[in-house]
Amino acid sequence: MKKKSENSVLRYMLLRRLLPTFVLLASFLVFFCILLSMLSRHNERVQSAFQRGRMEQAVERLEEKLLIVDYAQRRIVNSRPLLQLAYMAGDMDPYTRFTLQNSLYKELSELRFDNDLVKSVYLYLPSPGIIISDAHAKTELADWCAECLSAGLTGMDEGPAGVVNAVTRFETLGGEERTATLFVLFDSGAMTRELEYVLGGENDSITLLTGHCPDSYADDGLLVRMQTLPLAVRYEEGSGGRLDAFVLYVVVLSVAFMGIVLLVEIVGLVLWFRQVYVPLDTLLTDAFGHMERGDLAHRIRLSGSSPFDGVYASYNHMMEKMEAYVETNLRQQILVSNANLKQLQTQINPHFMYNSYYILYRLIKKGDQQSSLRLAEYLGQFYRYVTRNADNEKRLIEEVEHARTYAAIQQFRFRETLQIEIDEPPEEIAGVYVPRMILQPLLENAFKYAYENSSDAAMCLRVRYDVRCARDFDIITENSGEVSEMTIAAICEKLRCTDTDIETTALVNIYRRLKIYFGEKAELRVDRSQLGGLRVCMHIETEREAD
Repeated sequence: MKKKSENSVLRYMLLRRLLPTFVLLASFLVFFCILLSMLSRHNERVQSAFQRGRMEQAVERLEEKLLIVDYAQRRIVNSRPLLQLAYMAGDMDPYTRFTLQNSLYKELSELRFDNDLVKSVYLYLPSPGIIISDAHAKTELADWCAECLSAGLTGMDEGPAGVVNAVTRFETLGGEERTATLFVLFDSGAMTRELEYVLGGENDSITLLTGHCPDSYADDGLLVRMQTLPLAVRYEEGSGGRLDAFVLYVVVLSVAFMGIVLLVEIVGLVLWFRQVYVPLDTLLTDAFGHMERGDLAHRIRLSGSSPFDGVYASYNHMMEKMEAYVETNLRQQILVSNANLKQLQTQINPHFMYNSYYILYRLIKKGDQQSSLRLAEYLGQFYRYVTRNADNEKRLIEEVEHARTYAAIQQFRFRETLQIEIDEPPEEIAGVYVPRMILQPLLENAFKYAYENSSDAAMCLRVRYDVRCARDFDIITENSGEVSEMTIAAICEKLRCTDTDIETTALVNIYRRLKIYFGEKAELRVDRSQLGGLRVCMHIETEREAD
């Protein structure tokens, strides 16, 4: 039945609705894409080669104009009037000095007004302190010239105000340096306009680049470098690349043919939507959405006329089996977890019971009635808490009170040689539920590794908390005494071991119960305490709200 339903669905989708139009459209699209790709690549190569040729010619003409300015600068800095001013300005009479400055001013003016690419010209002779520009025979040095001097700019490069060409003559006369620098500021807009005639479209752009620009600038355009100057031009083609007439003709015909095919496809898709998409949507979106949300009781209603009724029936049968399996497995996991908790709790051995009763006997024998009554009360509270098996969990504040009772009993045994500091849990974590009997065994374990392995008469035991938030905190137990690195390593190895047949110590017992109760985020870390003994850090991270 299932196989017949699957075949029916495949024939319905492929033969009657999708296959003819899919084959026709796919064949056309493949042919069109291949043809258009070949023509576009050929057209792009031709256009790129043609555009590069035009760009190289335009850049070469611009470079010739810039070199003319550079030659004129070099001629001026080596001219006789400039040399006379540089070396003999201090020995000249004012008239002669004015005549030479005026001569240089005329040359700068001619350089400025004879070349439409030049924006400003400044001549600077630092030794005699002479400044001449194309506008004034004597003026202040422009800010951009001063910045170029401080930056040590030589040759043609990008300056503060734009493209600058600085030509410097440097000589030493009688141990004294004599320099002359001629600055020419080019009009970047005029330089760009010199190249705009090569633009092929309204959205195309030209950018003038100064300095030694890397080849990566050509990634999004055409890069042409000048041969003798550190300048380059990047040409970027605007969006919507141009196709030649043949490619455009192919595109028009292809679009018209595609429109006809798509019209046929739309009619087929309308029928396909009703007969195929709606049933598939019911199964894949609606039904599996309920499954993802955990609603295993959801069932698909069978219409009796849809070719998908067989698939729907299989889905309903699968959901019934899954619901039964999840319910059975969940119950089994709960029973196993409860059994494990009971078993691990019963492994807690109050081995100090004999010592406690012996201490009570000695107090009674000595006639210390007050101490005997307090110890008897503490023992009653302790064993009442331990023997209540009905509750698998307690609030943290109750666990702390039980630990205080245990510590008070131990105080009778060790008297003034024992110093115990158990902090009150902060308010935000006091009501957090934890497995019963996880704190007192830590104190008991501390006594084991402190008094049994230490020769010191006094002992210090501390319990404190490291709270990050109400659901994420650490309980830290530290004791004094002596504990070897080998002992710490052995404890850590037992905590890492997953073998259930190993000896279950107090720390292993607590660690397993934490894993069962809080999941894999719970941790129990053991290392050396700052007091010299053992430090046990119990990490608790829970999603349950505190009371």
